[in-house]
Amino acid sequence: MNSISIIIPAYNESKRILPTLEGLVDFFSGFMSKYEIIVVDDGSTDGTSELVKEFASKISVNISVLSLDLNCGKGMAVKRGVEKAENDIVFFIDADQSYGPENIACAVKEFEDPAISMLIGDRNLKDSRIINPPPMLRAISGKIYSLLVQSLVLPGITDSQCGFKAFRRECAVNIFKRVTIFRFGFDVEVLYIAKKLGYKIKKMPITCRNTIESRVRLVNDSLRMFSDLFTIRANDKKGLYL
Repeated sequence: MNSISIIIPAYNESKRILPTLEGLVDFFSGFMSKYEIIVVDDGSTDGTSELVKEFASKISVNISVLSLDLNCGKGMAVKRGVEKAENDIVFFIDADQSYGPENIACAVKEFEDPAISMLIGDRNLKDSRIINPPPMLRAISGKIYSLLVQSLVLPGITDSQCGFKAFRRECAVNIFKRVTIFRFGFDVEVLYIAKKLGYKIKKMPITCRNTIESRVRLVNDSLRMFSDLFTIRANDKKGLYL
């Protein structure tokens, strides 16, 4: 069985990070022994790093914290985590437990196919389970963005923003050393680079528990994400993804 690295980007997650870590440790205790959890604190000001370090000191599993001095964006946090990851399969998941550890077991099984380099959760697949669906306005904006992503840069990818993705380590390293977008558009750039490099991307059904709190500002962040699509196309023309 493959060894696993779990990267959790975290920004001011002091209220949510400990239940997430407890759930992961409990899951892995009955699943596999060779794993590591890397929490990347993206410039938090609420003591997130200290909480994780205290938790890690009380248990005998491999949990580490990387602390960024400033808030640089989820993409930068994941990039730093990838640079530190040592195991065969590298996951990144959200700190709010939106995607529970049961999804990890399904993903590991998919990686038994040696042709698969990257795995992405897709909330639109028939067998996906969405618990506590998002508000209507947020759901509509997500659908519109998905259509734009498919028409402008990623045909066939219907859920680029799903916060559950996994890579073979070599694939992750090659992709993230080319990433230039570190805010909300970074997921699209990661997938675009993967396709550009010829990696096989597999979609998998996902169980998603939407949380009430969201840091996405519908107007400002949506405009930035839309602009990022053209940045990706411009970067490709410049040869930045080769």
